[in-house]
Amino acid sequence: SPTHYMSASLSECIKLDNVAAVKGQKTVLTSQKIKYEFSKTPGS
Repeated sequence: SPTHYMSASLSECIKLDNVAAVKGQKTVLTSQKIKYEFSKTPGS
């Protein structure tokens, strides 16, 4: 039914949003860690 299709695509969109959010968060954490490691390096 159209309703089922709609809810399925909606949950799919939410899933993709969650994945994107997790990836974005991971990217932020990674860049922060790199900055932290870099700032720890002596003589920089």
